[in-house]
Amino acid sequence: MIPQNHTLVPVPLSATSEETLKAYAKIFANSLAADAPLAGVELPELTSAIAHRRDHFSRRAVFIATDAGALKAKLEAFANGDAAADAADDVPASVISGNELAAPKIAFTFSGQGSQWWAMGRVLLEKEPVYRKA
Repeated sequence: MIPQNHTLVPVPLSATSEETLKAYAKIFANSLAADAPLAGVELPELTSAIAHRRDHFSRRAVFIATDAGALKAKLEAFANGDAAADAADDVPASVISGNELAAPKIAFTFSGQGSQWWAMGRVLLEKEPVYRKA
């Protein structure tokens, strides 16, 4: 059972292939060891750095953990292909992996607030080829 004073933290990783993702998970797990560079870093800070300062590739995994020890165990298990170790801290579905979905379609919405005139977006669509193509 998860102690009440612990927060579940999602830690995202991505790579270009399954093999690279597993290798990265192993390197990341090693960096969480007691004498390693990331020892003592709080999970929310670590998650923020990974999510905002690293590139996002098509092969992805998210590890949900309560502390660095549980995260390290999940990363090692994932790197070794051991799905049974997923329940290291009784968090259901705490390791989720898969491929990026197809690129989303982009839509522009002009609510009327902030535009210079009514239907300004329509004029852009009709008159600007770069805008229309995007």
